Amino acid sequence: MAVGEVHFVGAGPGDPFLITLRGERLLRRADTIVLDSILPAGFLSELGITEKGKEIRHLRPGDSRDNEEEVVRFLCREAHAGRKVVRLKAGDPFVFARFDREIELLSAEDIPWDVVPGPTSATAALTASGFPPTRRGNGRSFAVVSAREAGGAVNGSYPQADTLIILMGVGALRQVTARLLADGWPPETPTAVLEKATMPWERRLEGELSRIADEARKADIEPPAILVVGAGARRPPGIAGRPVILFTGLDTTRFRTLGLLLHWPALKTVPHEGGLRRLPAVVRSLRAGSFDWTIFTSPASARAFFRGIYALGLDSRVLARTRLAVTGPGTNEELFRFGVAADALPSRTDGAGLAGLFQGPPPSRLLLVQGRQASPALARMLRSSGHSVTRLSLHDVIRNPDLGRPLPEHDVIYFTSPSGVRAYLEAYGEEAFRRDVWCIGQTTLAALERLKVKVRVVNPHVPHNENEEAEAH
Repeated sequence: MAVGEVHFVGAGPGDPFLITLRGERLLRRADTIVLDSILPAGFLSELGITEKGKEIRHLRPGDSRDNEEEVVRFLCREAHAGRKVVRLKAGDPFVFARFDREIELLSAEDIPWDVVPGPTSATAALTASGFPPTRRGNGRSFAVVSAREAGGAVNGSYPQADTLIILMGVGALRQVTARLLADGWPPETPTAVLEKATMPWERRLEGELSRIADEARKADIEPPAILVVGAGARRPPGIAGRPVILFTGLDTTRFRTLGLLLHWPALKTVPHEGGLRRLPAVVRSLRAGSFDWTIFTSPASARAFFRGIYALGLDSRVLARTRLAVTGPGTNEELFRFGVAADALPSRTDGAGLAGLFQGPPPSRLLLVQGRQASPALARMLRSSGHSVTRLSLHDVIRNPDLGRPLPEHDVIYFTSPSGVRAYLEAYGEEAFRRDVWCIGQTTLAALERLKVKVRVVNPHVPHNENEEAEAH
């Protein structure tokens, strides 16, 4: 058997959509994937990569350190079995990552390997959080350093630069800051701690160097987190004036122009097993040309459909004999990711707008793909126009089980669905609505007004996003 190959791929700081295009392509064609423990559990599924037919190993905290030799041997065994292997590392594979032993052994055993760079969290976390690591005239240099030496001892020496970016220092924050103060950094030096940057449940803590350790302890900051000291820990006026928005929706993509987002999702999508059991029969009908149109009502419904057919070993060719319609541009963009595009897009991005596409004769046979919890109103409108409607639900939306942790500092809380409003009300009560409250769409506005909450509709500065309100009532 021919030997396989190993690719060390940088995953970026944690948000799956910050991985490089080449890295994503290698993940799709991989037979075996080994993920760092720091990466979110849903990293692959968010990219629409099915685990079917792949060997997936998600390391537990400590695995890559304590069982490094075993991990390396696993990579070699998989490659010798002729498999395409991806070792998915957080950040960039060559920035404070244990790669030496891995590539030495692969080379010694004549296993082909290469490295795909990724955005290092050392700079990506700052950029995403609104902290430029360099600025003209104030912050001309930065140094990236680990708070830990080989073996785990706390680093006792730090370089001189306008900004220090210190990785792996949360557990030793008091020792690190004491060392910096002893080195002559002023006690009032601006300092920031960025926890889970670019990932859900992100928090940002800002303060002075002499007090940041106590503040981080009180806030119960946990790894992964980055310590920023110096000029880079102060936002410039153009960024400092933007609101910090606690975003409760599922997809942040179209909302990042509104301010500095902290993604604390109220809801979570989960597979709907009943719909998945129906999927093979629906696919047979699609292939037989039994549906004139297939309608996707949200990006989540499109993702669930393609994950489902990929798990069956199929691809977009199952849609060859049907035309496609979507609720709005967000869903159409999601279809692009899977190599298809809508034939019809309504001018109004809601159920009524979509139903308007199918007014009047002739009657059509429609496959409606939407979440299990979605309102039946759209199906009723379509049937009232004489169309035959088959509804397929492949995902459900539930209250996020991680809700309940203390809310981070924010200026605005933003809701995208009535379900999200209810989830935050149950988890936090009135505390969730003490800051400015924004929302998208009239349905969510009505849900908040029933609670006597002062709220205003603020749409993103891009085409209206239909991804949740249309489904998550």
